[in-house]
Amino acid sequence: MASITSAVLLLAGVGVLLATSASSTLDCGPNEHFEACGTCEGTCFQPNIDNCPLHYPYCLDPTCECNPGYVRSDNGTCIPTASCPPPPFDCPEGEVYTKCVSTCKPSCIRPYPIYCPAVLCQPGCTCSSGYERGADGKCIKATTCHDIINREFDLKNALQQTCFSLFEDEVQAKRSLRFHQ
Repeated sequence: MASITSAVLLLAGVGVLLATSASSTLDCGPNEHFEACGTCEGTCFQPNIDNCPLHYPYCLDPTCECNPGYVRSDNGTCIPTASCPPPPFDCPEGEVYTKCVSTCKPSCIRPYPIYCPAVLCQPGCTCSSGYERGADGKCIKATTCHDIINREFDLKNALQQTCFSLFEDEVQAKRSLRFHQ
């Protein structure tokens, strides 16, 4: 037991020594600080990395990270989040820019996806509030979407009823034969 404790203390000491030596060799730039256990870092188009795949106890290499309130710009410097340039997206009508487009976009057919894996999202355009993505990929008013679904449902029911009425006599005849035998 004593040898296990000694080994753990030795490894912990080596970790502290490595972190200390790494911090002395890394000169962080303006608005940066040293992190012995690097993580995913925010950018202008994705300032909050809530679903970083690297969670404790996993780390990236020791690194310099942006201070709170700052993000990594395209040129590699840390700038205030408020100084980020506007998004480079010109969204079509019925869509708005978002920093995190879901990989499981809602649509007329599936307004609430059953399962959507948590992955790093990308900036882009998504349907505005009150709009849903139609079969052609364009965002249409949700009320129009529901009208389309209701028409399709009514058409399906009408076809089923027509089918049943066309063959109703035949079905009744077969039923009566079955009961009379």
